[in-house]
Amino acid sequence: MLERVNNPVNESGRAEERIRFRLPLRITYYVLRITYYVLRITHYVLLITHYSLLITHYSLRTTMIHPTPIRVRYSETDQMGIAHHTSYAAWFEVARIDFLEAAGSSYKSMEERGFLLAVIELNIRYRKPALFDERLTVRSWLNSVKPVKVAFQYEVVNEAGDLLTEGTTVLGCLNREGRPQGLPKDVLELLMKAMEE
Repeated sequence: MLERVNNPVNESGRAEERIRFRLPLRITYYVLRITYYVLRITHYVLLITHYSLLITHYSLRTTMIHPTPIRVRYSETDQMGIAHHTSYAAWFEVARIDFLEAAGSSYKSMEERGFLLAVIELNIRYRKPALFDERLTVRSWLNSVKPVKVAFQYEVVNEAGDLLTEGTTVLGCLNREGRPQGLPKDVLELLMKAMEE
């Protein structure tokens, strides 16, 4: 009776061949999976970028941006010749009144009719200093318009186009007794139109 004897040399050779055959396949598999996930991530990043650009495009395209020229006066600076931080709030007010006139309204006529716009929120972010006698432009536009509240946004740039300051203000419409009231219908319509231009 014959007994089957396994040849250890042949068995080890086949095992080595299987390892050599499977190793490149496994490496290829993992490379393909990594490539797949990288492509998925890239796809989502591109989608997010695309929609962000769309939002930026439409928000800029549908909002009236009004430029107001400003020249830094000596009284608005400190001993270093830099515009004092409180000056920006005054510049925003000048730009805001200028914006309303460009939109077809008037701050003075609103007050004469008993509609007062009071600043209820002010935010300013300083990026670079404005210097004495420097010519600046305050860009202003509407962030939101509601029956009782109006939100403005501002950018202050120099002649080189450098962004110096960003800011926002929220204004509430009050009567002469200091109580909230709705904006005049004609002014509200003008402001809504300015947001759509």
